[in-house]
Amino acid sequence: MTLSIDVVDIKNNMHQLNALPIEESVFIILTAKPDPEQIKKRVSLFRIDSESTWPSVGDPNSTQILYSKEKFGNVDYDFKIVQDGALFSLQIDPIEKLYTNSRYVLFVEKGLAPQYYTISKTLSRGNSSIRIDTKGESTLVEEAIYELVITSTSILGQGTHVVTYNLFKNLVQIATNATIDILSDNAEIILNTNTSIAFNSKYPFIATERFSIVLNSASRLLSNKNQDIQTYIDSDVIKTEDNPSGRIEYSDILEFYKDNVFIQNQEPSQPTGEISAKVAYKSLDTFIVTFNKDISLHTFNASSFDFSFSEAFDNYLLSNIAKYSELNKYIITFHRKDAYTLVFKIAPDTNNTITTIDKYVVVEV
Repeated sequence: MTLSIDVVDIKNNMHQLNALPIEESVFIILTAKPDPEQIKKRVSLFRIDSESTWPSVGDPNSTQILYSKEKFGNVDYDFKIVQDGALFSLQIDPIEKLYTNSRYVLFVEKGLAPQYYTISKTLSRGNSSIRIDTKGESTLVEEAIYELVITSTSILGQGTHVVTYNLFKNLVQIATNATIDILSDNAEIILNTNTSIAFNSKYPFIATERFSIVLNSASRLLSNKNQDIQTYIDSDVIKTEDNPSGRIEYSDILEFYKDNVFIQNQEPSQPTGEISAKVAYKSLDTFIVTFNKDISLHTFNASSFDFSFSEAFDNYLLSNIAKYSELNKYIITFHRKDAYTLVFKIAPDTNNTITTIDKYVVVEV
């Protein structure tokens, strides 16, 4: 029976993926055991620009992948493959901490094959070992049993490691006393278009050692799979399955800004006929004030508004990771969207425009 493989899901729920602790693992659920030798070649975790749209319309991912990897590099990781009932879980463990408050993409490339082979060392005299190297993109169609027999002990020289072997396919000998320098470039025994035997050059191969390689037919992953991941702002947060409500939601952040940045945000009880306003936040630095009456004839200036700035949720970690400083000053710009609406945008004064002791300036643009 031909083996196949597909990505079923990401075990982490969407809440975790949108606020992933920087030392948290990511789990990919697959229908079959993936070939371990292909994981690092076909599964990538890399950082992307926070403003990027992934995937871009009309881009089959390759351009974005190359750009992101060139700019940020791949995230190096360890992995584990664990069977979970009829499915398999691929656990991705980044070796270094991810950046806080950053976007990443977990990318599983089409062409990933299930483990379509088994290797067994049927006669051992040392620590020598082999592995299977899979190339190309086509379906793996061969079903065969190969036997590799070491006929002479390795000859080690300066920069060389020569192995002599016989090779059998379905009990028929197809190579006799062939030699290969396993330290040379592309030193592999080609079994078919897609499959080769590679040697571990760390240990010598001893005469009469035998290896059995059983190949099964298999189809590969048919399409690319990707998952957008957003890391959490707090490097010390610990995810627990039993306490999912402990994470701060995006709506909480917007509500905090509503309560702390723009003081006059609540609609007060006013006599009939007076102007009132409501605040709606569109992002962390932009909000809209909508009035209940036409304000086109009204004049606004810096004294019309009162702002206050502080660490969100009184979280001292924001200062520790350079996300907030009480020394910062801010430039607040606003414009009239229509006769009832003002749009505000807040930005740090990075050019030292404010020369007074004021914490902020308000400018109409």
